[in-house]
Parts: sequence; C-alpha cells; structure tokens
Amino acid sequence: MVSHMEEYTQKNGMKVLKVFTKPTGRSPGGYFYISVDVITNKWHKERWNAHQWSVYRDQVSATCMLFLTDSDQKSDLRLVHVNGVGIDNVWNNVLVLTRSQMVHGRPSKGYFLTPGGRFYARVVVDGKKYVGEERKTEFEVLRDVVQMRKLHCFRLLLDFTDHSDRFEHYLKFDYTFNYLSARSGSPKQGEYVGYDYFFYLDRRQDRDLLDLERTGVISTKEAMYHHVMRHAADNAWYYYRYNLGNYFRYNHIPIPDFSTDINGFMTDRVTGRRLCPF
Repeated sequence: MVSHMEEYTQKNGMKVLKVFTKPTGRSPGGYFYISVDVITNKWHKERWNAHQWSVYRDQVSATCMLFLTDSDQKSDLRLVHVNGVGIDNVWNNVLVLTRSQMVHGRPSKGYFLTPGGRFYARVVVDGKKYVGEERKTEFEVLRDVVQMRKLHCFRLLLDFTDHSDRFEHYLKFDYTFNYLSARSGSPKQGEYVGYDYFFYLDRRQDRDLLDLERTGVISTKEAMYHHVMRHAADNAWYYYRYNLGNYFRYNHIPIPDFSTDINGFMTDRVTGRRLCPF
C-alpha cells in the first residue's frame, strides 16, 4: 500500500515519482521510482495510488512489474533493470527481454582460467560460444575480451564522452531499440543480438548517486562521472575491462597503474590486492 509520493524533475526534464510504501507482514516498507508519464498513460493517479504495491528485498511486487510493461506472465520475456536496481522503474531503466538476451546484461569477468592457470576470453552470443587464445596474464586477456565483444556482440554503441544534448537521445534510442528487438522475437541478421551490460550506468553499489539523479540534483552524465571515479579511477581492471580509454581522455582522468602477480593477475601496485571485483 502506498504511504505517500514525492514528485521530482530530473536534469533531462523527465518527471519522476518517488513512491513510499507502508510496512506489511512481508516487507518493512520502502520506496521505488517510476516515471510520471507511465502513470498518466496507464491509469488515473487515484486508482494507481490505491493499488497494493509493495517493496521486498529491493524489488517491487510482480503485479507492479506486469502493470509497468504489459508483459504476459507466461511468455518468454523477462524484466531487466539496466542499472541493476530493482526499485528503479523509470521508463528507460526497465527493459523487456528474452532469456537469451538477458545473458548479455550480466556483469562478468569475460574470461576463464585453464587448469594450467592460463587465461582465455569467452563470449556467448545467441547460444554460440566464441573462445579466444590462451594468455599468460589478465591484462592480455582483457584486451581480447574487448575485441571479441566488438566483433561478435553488435549493438548500438553509445558515445559516453558526448556532453551535448544528443546524449539523452542516444540513450533513449538505444533502450528503445533493445526493447523492440526483444518484443519482435529472435533478432535477424545484422540486428542487435542481446542487451549488453552498461558499466557506466550500474548503480547497484551507488544508490546515493541514483537518488541524486532521480531527484534532479545531478544529471545522468554527472552520475556516470562519479560512478567511474569511484570504481575505475584507481582500478586498472575496470579501465581495461570496459575499454574506458576515450572516456578517461575526454575527462582528463589519469590512467590507473597496476602490477602483475606471479599468477598473472592484475594487482594494486602498493597493497598487492587483486583488482578484479569478482
């Protein structure tokens, strides 16, 4: 049950509701975000306010998800939150994808180890596995991961260094393209083959940045910058895994340094700690 709602306007002009729910037997209560245009297009606000929404373990109730997407519960389509936060249900953060497309949206190392301790990249696209050559170090295999994903995982590439008004258009178009590809069934040759993981937009560990963005305190680009600085400014693994060279150059961020241990893993030059977060 809804306790109360607060309305905000993001820096990009999108109106957002922060909806607070009352405690129930299964949930201590909480809040979630939703785009105002979704409400006005679907139901009258009074009826929407009276619905039995609930927040449990960082997820909104399934009935709310079906309402947001018009999904058939028996279909092969599943809901994916782009930034990994289940309570963030604004229109451009919720995608309806097939199970096979969901695979591409999971954060991962992108490589595996042989029994002998060698590294090799592996990419799965539309059920097909592509395996790279064996490498001695983690640094070498990360370069393979980037190149293999460029070669096999076609998608619309967003220019995250673009600080013009076109940025929001790119973001909107890319999400829309993903959504339509999923709804149309199996992708055709030359089409997008699966929703890719967006490191720049991940907010699973940055809920404070998400709240600041949704409530209009900072822009999407500012939230992205703070996220990159938190996780990648002093961690070379992120820099090479997600191919952040252009972003770092545009924003004048120094390239982080690293060492390599006897097993070939990238480590912090001072502490010796492995840099891979997984």
